[in-house]
Order: sequence, then C-alpha cells, then structure tokens
Amino acid sequence: MKDEERMKWLNESRRRGEMWEEKVEGLGTRTVWKEGCKPEWAWKNDVLVDDDWAEKSHEEQGKVAKVGKGGPERSQEAGRATEKAKGRARVGDTVPNGLEAKETTRADFRTPVEKRQDEATSRRKGGRATWKRVEMSERDWDLVRWSWEQKFLTFEQCKRWFPELEPTSRYLHQRLQKLVAFQFLARITVPGESRWAYITGELGHDRLVSRGTVPEAGRLTAIDWKTYDHDQVVAEMRWALERDWNLAKSWKSERALRRELSRQDIPDAVFTRASGKEVALEVELTRKNLRRAAVHVGRYLTGEVEWPRVLYVLPTITEAAHFMSTAVPAAVHALRKDKPGEGPRIYRILVTALDELRKRGLDARVWQWFKTSELVEAAWQTSPLRQLQ
Repeated sequence: MKDEERMKWLNESRRRGEMWEEKVEGLGTRTVWKEGCKPEWAWKNDVLVDDDWAEKSHEEQGKVAKVGKGGPERSQEAGRATEKAKGRARVGDTVPNGLEAKETTRADFRTPVEKRQDEATSRRKGGRATWKRVEMSERDWDLVRWSWEQKFLTFEQCKRWFPELEPTSRYLHQRLQKLVAFQFLARITVPGESRWAYITGELGHDRLVSRGTVPEAGRLTAIDWKTYDHDQVVAEMRWALERDWNLAKSWKSERALRRELSRQDIPDAVFTRASGKEVALEVELTRKNLRRAAVHVGRYLTGEVEWPRVLYVLPTITEAAHFMSTAVPAAVHALRKDKPGEGPRIYRILVTALDELRKRGLDARVWQWFKTSELVEAAWQTSPLRQLQ
C-alpha cells in the first residue's frame, strides 16, 4: 500500500473513532486501535484495545499502553523508533550543534511522504539546488530593464507582461522566483503590505551593463519608501502611454535622463509622441507650497528646458483645478515681474488627473492654456488625451 493510501486510511479511521493517539508518560505519544480495526500494515507495537477500554481506570490504561495487549514486546526502544519516525529528537540522541542540528535532525527523521513534500516545496521556492540554469527570454530582459529604469516593479505590475495567464496560474510566481534565485532580480517586501516589489539583481545589472543598456555604477540595493507611491504611479503612466495607448514612441526615465543631463531639476520622464515632439512628464501626488510650485512651473514657461511641452498629472480633478488656479498664475505673474519683455509660454503646460486617466483612458480630459491676453479661468480649454498623437 502506498504512503498516500495509508495516510487516507489513518485519517478515515481517526474520523470514525477506530484509532487515536494518546500520551503516555515516559513513552511519548502512542497510536491506539480498537479491536478488529487494526490493519495488517500498522506498526506492530501499536496498542490494541477492546471495547472496555473507556471503562478502565487511568492506571489500567497506562499499563496496557505501556506493555500492549500482546505482552511485553512494546519496549522503550520501540518507542524511541516511533519518536524518530515522527521527527522528534529525544534525550540521549546525538545530533550536531548549531544551525546544522535542525536540518540534520529533520533530514534523518523524515518519512517518505515528508521527503516528497519537501522536494515539492523546494521546487516551489525555486532554490538554486532545484534549478540548474535559466534561459532568459526577451520578456525577462524587458522586466529586468524596467526594474532598473523605473527603480522597482511591483508584483501587480509584473503581471502585465503575462496577459495570457489565468488568474489562478502560478507560472508568474515561479518565473519571478527563478529570476530571483539566479539574481537577475531581487525581491523586497513592501512594509505594511502583503506583497513584494522587485529591483534589479546583481547578475541582472551586470548583464545589462555588458549590453550597454545601463551604466556600471547605478544599481539600487533598496527602495526609497518616501517616493514609493510616486515611483509606482510613474511606472503605471509609462505602461499606459507606451503599451496600452501607444501615445509614446520612446521613453526616457528619470534615471536615464540623469545620465545625459547635469542639472538638478529633472522631470519624472520624457516621452516622444507620434508626431516626433517630446513631452516631459511631471507626476505631482502631493500639494507643494505656492512659491515652490510657481518656481517649478516657471522653468517650463521661460524656455529654460528643451522640451516643448510638459504634462502635469495630479491625483484628482480637484487637485488639478487647484494647480491651474494657483501655481500657474503665480508662475506667470513672477515671470512678468522679473522679465517684463518676455511673454510666458503658457501653452506649454498640459494638466490632467490620475483618476481621470484611470477611468476614461484615451478619452481623459487634458487641460491646456488657450492663448489670450488675460489670465482668467476661461482660458483653460480641454481636449481628449488621444489628441496628443
């Protein structure tokens, strides 16, 4: 009889009340069978009792459990063998000291069923001892490259590379575990959330350097949790503009821009539209004070930057309206005061909201300044996002 069938038999017998385990002082836990219910393959030293077992005194039950109904063949040596079969080390057993003692004891006392379960668990965990090699696909390299450019990727974002998988499929878990096992990715637990984020692993970074994709000194070993939500939204915007809506022909992340530009003020990203014009992306999830926001917007009004347009993404429509009615006018007034002869290039500013993008997609409203001489609210006009093409 196979071990799986034995376990099924034992569970059914335990459910019907034909067998149970009892603790006996000095001998540990023993299996007790009702008379006529014990199978031939059961342990020969298991206790066999009759229907009067429950009516016997505690002392009489102890004697039967210690000696067994068939006589004194149930010895302490047999009890020790049972304890080892159940994975318990007893006093007097010689085991190595330190961390190795735990592994050695478990390896010595495992049953065949436990061995197969441990092997299956090892395969699920993706240990190096199970996987001898990994063959990288273009999709895998895309994941590793994005994890470097966007600083990290959440597990939910990694799902987007595998649209063909069923919701219950574990292939993605296994694939990511394999990339982590071979150090193409590194897994980090997100504090306060029951999920993981993935950054570029040591081997993955070295291979990207050899391909000329990333600089040699630039691998992140941790996530900046102060900008975690911001960086996550930037990665979400990239996937939407580049993959879902096909509005971005190319994309330069903040990390890539810092390799090319020497100044401090770098946008969150720069993408190229279908027309060939570049648009800077600024994700503003928190409200800045008016002076700081005006200085930030003023860089795009004066032509200090080389990008002809900038798309500001605010969290809600309310925040977008507040930004258009405070930060932009303040930047225009400051520019007219400091440089009276230079007209502000307000048409460069595009404003939208994150909840609008998530809800309406390409039909999301984008606010743009209409060329008028007066700074009034009516100067803002909307157009769908799809017109960015």
